[in-house]
Amino acid sequence: MKEILKESEAFLKAPVMTRSLYHDQLTHLAQTKEVLIVTWQRRTGKSSIVRDFIKDKKACYLNKELDLENVVANAVDLQMYLELWKKEYWNPDYVVIDEVQDIQDREKAIRAWRAKDEFTTIITWSNSTLLSWELATFLTWRYFEIPVYSLSYQEFCQFQDVDPSLEIFEKYLARWWLPELHFIPQDDLTQRRYIQYVWESTMYQDVLRREWVPDIELFQKIWSFLSHSTWFEISHKKIADTLTSHQRKTHSATVHRYINAMEYALLIDRVSRFDLKGKRILAYLEKFYFTDHGIRNMRWYSRETDIWKVLENIVYIELKRRWYEVTVGKRNAYEIDFIARKWEQRVAIQVSYLVHDQNMKREVGNLEKLPDSFPKIVLSMNPWREYSLNEQWIILQHVHHRLTHEI
Repeated sequence: MKEILKESEAFLKAPVMTRSLYHDQLTHLAQTKEVLIVTWQRRTGKSSIVRDFIKDKKACYLNKELDLENVVANAVDLQMYLELWKKEYWNPDYVVIDEVQDIQDREKAIRAWRAKDEFTTIITWSNSTLLSWELATFLTWRYFEIPVYSLSYQEFCQFQDVDPSLEIFEKYLARWWLPELHFIPQDDLTQRRYIQYVWESTMYQDVLRREWVPDIELFQKIWSFLSHSTWFEISHKKIADTLTSHQRKTHSATVHRYINAMEYALLIDRVSRFDLKGKRILAYLEKFYFTDHGIRNMRWYSRETDIWKVLENIVYIELKRRWYEVTVGKRNAYEIDFIARKWEQRVAIQVSYLVHDQNMKREVGNLEKLPDSFPKIVLSMNPWREYSLNEQWIILQHVHHRLTHEI
């Protein structure tokens, strides 16, 4: 156990880049003394973020991935590790367990630590092994969850050590880079192999470990279908019928279970439709977005046919990253891409590739029909401008400009 402790402490000295958004969140939430859970899909930089946060603090740190012989296997071992750290160093202000899901009965130790209120506990793990409702049971609601997304556009520029520009933005569109892509050779082959590795490790370790998915080929076909169609209204029956018509017979119940498995592994995110007239969530025809469009683009990406889809996906994740609650606005036959809420702040956003005089009314007309007075924005690849439609001001902005400022 002492060897694991020394290896974990040495691992803390490895250089990492600060991601200010998450560093600030950890700084703010640590004041509550509640358990902080840093989570999301694989390889988004969870470990680097917590290591950067505690590098100048009195923190007991355990990286479970370094524990090859499973020395710290359960709650008792976890408590022994903490006592050993105290003996070697001092009483900590923070206890950080990286990849805590590999420790049995970990909740017993963590709940006991929280009850004593001697330090702040921070844990990381892949959320596919513990859903939100399980977290509530696990820690009886005494926690804050911090989802760590792939690099935002601003972070992408920071990691590349470049200033934001349209040229860099085009590069960002093609691959929504995972943090580690910055530290490996920048040729296309190596990058694609890395993204393929992330996809395969997520599928086999998160999807197949948690869900019963006996037909991997069918799973991949459904994934391919979503890669083409996820920005449209999707029903499980439609997917099943389409696959059956292509000589791959399946049922809507199977499609439903496989899509749930993708969602559990945080490969996709489900978005509900909100009835703008009846002010209620619609329980049908949800939309799905990819949590990292680089994994989606790996299978195919054509700027001519896919750019509007990728733009919409980027805007959606950016809203989530900035802590907006996001729904798709629905009113009779028309739809608003996103209705975003954060406390009392609301904004309606439409995403389009290009907007010009010939299609202006069609592209912004749905926003004009909104009865509410909150801001209405069209994001596209056009320069910034304002547009008055029936005495309503609609703001048109370039996506690149908006991603470098507050939404």
